[in-house]
Amino acid sequence: MKKTIIMVVLLAALILAGCSQTTNTQIEDKEMKISVVTTLFPLYEFAREVGGDKVDVNLLLPPGSEPHSFEPKPSDIKIIAEADAFIYIGEMMEPWAHDILEGSNNEELQVIDASSLVTLLESDHHDEHHDDHEDEEHDEEHEEDDEHHDEHTVEEECLEHEGTWVEEHEECEGISEEVCDELGGEFNECGSACRNDPSTAICTLQCVLVCSFEEHEEEHHDDHEDGEHEDEHEEDDHHHGEHDPHIWLDLSNDQEIVDEIVRVFSLLDSENSKVYEENAEAYKAKLAALDQRYKTELSECEQDEFIVGGHNFFSYIEERYEIEGISAIENLEPNTEPTPKRIKEITDIAEEHGIKYILTEVLISKQMAEAIASEAGAEVLTFNPAPNLPKEDFDKGVTFISVMEDNLETLKKALECE
Repeated sequence: MKKTIIMVVLLAALILAGCSQTTNTQIEDKEMKISVVTTLFPLYEFAREVGGDKVDVNLLLPPGSEPHSFEPKPSDIKIIAEADAFIYIGEMMEPWAHDILEGSNNEELQVIDASSLVTLLESDHHDEHHDDHEDEEHDEEHEEDDEHHDEHTVEEECLEHEGTWVEEHEECEGISEEVCDELGGEFNECGSACRNDPSTAICTLQCVLVCSFEEHEEEHHDDHEDGEHEDEHEEDDHHHGEHDPHIWLDLSNDQEIVDEIVRVFSLLDSENSKVYEENAEAYKAKLAALDQRYKTELSECEQDEFIVGGHNFFSYIEERYEIEGISAIENLEPNTEPTPKRIKEITDIAEEHGIKYILTEVLISKQMAEAIASEAGAEVLTFNPAPNLPKEDFDKGVTFISVMEDNLETLKKALECE
């Protein structure tokens, strides 16, 4: 009986020891892994490709969400504070990151600011190309307008063209679109013409021709400011020329980012530095091959420009692959609305240059692209700038490389490449 008890006790001890050893090994393996937090999907893929099974990578941006409006939750801040490495694009893409990093008590946290590794392009970089679309006659008209505005106020010009000046809204009502353009205003065929009727004190809605001069008045007013004020405006203009944050769309930039990830991972885990270097070289080879495909396959096309029915995200694609992009929304905010004048400009360009396709983004509404395509008799194609993936694609394991391969096919179709 005693022998039986002893045997049972010994067996139990062996089992417990085995479990304890397994548990300790699992904990040790887990502790050996580098904890990494990334903001956007491309960075998430780069870190996983370099680190392999030696890292735990957390994508901060929930799949399917739009990155431009993302704000981290307290739980996200905690994840960053407890990580070994944090990888983000930079202040221009994640303005919230600076305060979080400043307030972090984790002095060991390794931070990779990807924007510091590459040559940044201005957000209005593509506008340099658009000068070709403006003829000399148009430039002369603007010069004449400037001279004309020096002699007359906008209100006088409105009255001279038999319009009705509305001081409260800085609008001239009842003039044609041609006259509105000549005066440098913004035309709205059925503007905000809800006016109080003095006889009845009732607000009646009327569909009238409205020419707005609010922006023009500011420009005209600037001409009369002293030198010091002009310097301030020059600084403001420079501020608004922010850098395009979509640096990952230049595949050569991605290779620079991968190299920095290798350096940081090797610093955190020197024993596996060789693994990180080999993983990086294999992935960079894929990026380099795709980069070459873009250069080769976009080099002989019927068109050399494409139209996006959304915001400007393509400066790096333009610069790297020598093509030209035109966006309905000229700034970096994807949820803003283009003016009717801008939509007409885009439609005219599409018709004039025989552009058959309008690009739209995956995570942005297609409504604007469809409206432009309808006016121009064009077809809508989907392009994914890939800061994030739709949830179904993320769950399927879609990669950044495969997204960029699809984007290449989309650009080839849009540009009518051979």
